[in-house]
Amino acid sequence: MIITTIALRLSDGKQAAGTDGGDEFAIILIDADSDITQAIRKRIEISIREECNLGVSVGYAQFSDGLSSDGFLTEADNRLYEAKAKKKEEK
Repeated sequence: MIITTIALRLSDGKQAAGTDGGDEFAIILIDADSDITQAIRKRIEISIREECNLGVSVGYAQFSDGLSSDGFLTEADNRLYEAKAKKKEEK
């Protein structure tokens, strides 16, 4: 249900969503700068909270020349852990 909610929110054909294992999901945004990424992150968080009554933490990374696929995933993971820690501090 959650991945369906996310996929329905990504509607312009330049994005894809899928499971990354367990309770983690990967979303790929094509030609998305930081502002677009943050706007989509916020929409996903709000949609899941309102439609599924769940909290969500989002990590993201922007691929750039010279960044390996492992480095890309590590960057996204680090941001995910930062988001989770921030939510714990807010409680």
